[in-house]
Amino acid sequence: MSVTNIQSHGSILQSHLQVVLYAIAICGICFARHNCILHADEPLPWNQNNISEHQLPFSIAHSTTAEQILEISGIGPSELRFLIDLDPVVGKDVDTIGKLLAVFPKISESDIQRLTKPTANADSAITLDILASDVDRHRIKFFTIRGRATSVKRQYIIPEAARLIGFNSFFWVTIKATDSDIPIRIATRKLPIAWFPASWKRPATVVTAVTKESPAAQTEQQVPFEIDEPILVDGLLLKTTAENEQLELIMAASRVKWLPSVVSTEQHVHSSMVLLSQHGFDSGLLDEIRRTNKSALGHNDREAFYQILKIFQPSSALDSIQHVHQQSPPPTPEIVDYFNDTRALQGQFVTVQGDVRQISRVAIVNSKMQQRLNSDHYWQLDLSIPIGKHRIRVKTNDADEDGIIFQNRFPLQVCVNHLPPELEQAMNELRQGVDGRKLLREKVTVQGVFFKLWSYQSALTMRDGPEREQLSPLIIASAIRIHAKPTVDKSGHGIYVAIAFIGALLVIAFFLIRVGKADRQAKKRTAKTRHRLDDLSELTDIGAHE
Repeated sequence: MSVTNIQSHGSILQSHLQVVLYAIAICGICFARHNCILHADEPLPWNQNNISEHQLPFSIAHSTTAEQILEISGIGPSELRFLIDLDPVVGKDVDTIGKLLAVFPKISESDIQRLTKPTANADSAITLDILASDVDRHRIKFFTIRGRATSVKRQYIIPEAARLIGFNSFFWVTIKATDSDIPIRIATRKLPIAWFPASWKRPATVVTAVTKESPAAQTEQQVPFEIDEPILVDGLLLKTTAENEQLELIMAASRVKWLPSVVSTEQHVHSSMVLLSQHGFDSGLLDEIRRTNKSALGHNDREAFYQILKIFQPSSALDSIQHVHQQSPPPTPEIVDYFNDTRALQGQFVTVQGDVRQISRVAIVNSKMQQRLNSDHYWQLDLSIPIGKHRIRVKTNDADEDGIIFQNRFPLQVCVNHLPPELEQAMNELRQGVDGRKLLREKVTVQGVFFKLWSYQSALTMRDGPEREQLSPLIIASAIRIHAKPTVDKSGHGIYVAIAFIGALLVIAFFLIRVGKADRQAKKRTAKTRHRLDDLSELTDIGAHE
């Protein structure tokens, strides 16, 4: 090959190499831009994990029956055929019920309420007697049962099945239904902590796998304990049994709702829990939100948050609550109390006074939650609370050595169904720039439930980076009262009064000047006839000689 050909071949390779490098560079730029676009389209950190955006699997969320949900989750007729009426609840039943309970976390409370039949009692079309006499027709359907829980027993699952479903036990709750003598046994995994005896309670730990307990502990916790608590449960009918020579309905439920009716120091039941429970709030949900303190609003807060928000919608329930608070207003804790006594204050009605600094409309994007609340949004008010001469240092975690120091005022958030007319007007004036308005400064008194101590990113914390977050109390409002502003006289009389007052001041000043000038002139005229100081001393000496 000649030198010319070699050089020509080399130049061709060089040109090809340049083309390849350009292509790689262009692809790299496109890939980088694509990544940047994807990153830019992601929700901002403080907008992630929105409380209403927890999405269930599409097929489960759009199922029309409980049978469809179970079949989609792998529990079909072949599994359910082991639920034989009148037979005792034995090993295969326990395995099947365990699989059923593993499905419940995939089903939202809104879906359960959508699929639940009306309360089974003497006044409804479907009574417990009908359920017991025709189980095949009503099997694998949800029914609402109201009554009292009378006993609790722990049911262990064999290790092989426990490894498959992710937990090793559940609870049997015996229920005495209202207006019926037919006993009901509910299988569930969630019960209020306050129900359990002290020997059952242990410090909370992070569970990463199915735990293995000692035979002695299992034997102790298989012994049922007696209780007497008012409850409401949406139970899935499974079968009947006659183990104790009496017909008994067997059901499964995601949780047993606790509706305490009396204040109890031992069970940490305060008057606010009793008042909320009268209107359907499940006080057992307070256990859930106590675990999420110092974190953002998330899925575990969802049900408690929306249950309280629904109770505070305009209704007879809200009228009843406001009437109670007119007679006995809720206490006004200090800001530091929300940090020092967080768990004790959660779920309690409180009073808060402060200035509204910002109003935000929060969208409820979940369509089923919109149906439950009959609304597609709620409002969040950012309040500034006076703290006097106190200095408050807030640290979100142990790594935050410096924290954030607040003086004079502290931020607090309030969620409410509807804005008072005065706040709507103030917000509209701010948007339209009426009278040069640039800030919200509406003074309010809020009555509501302290929900949790939550974390979020504010303009103050964002300056220090994404690791630092703001901690503030979150209140769900039952009532908001706007403080009256000083009235402005628009008739013009005030201007005339001011002019008259200024005129009077000028007249008085003129009079005082004239009097002072006349006094100075009089002193000047009599200056020559005044006695000198030495003349006065001579007079004093003459008096002494006499």
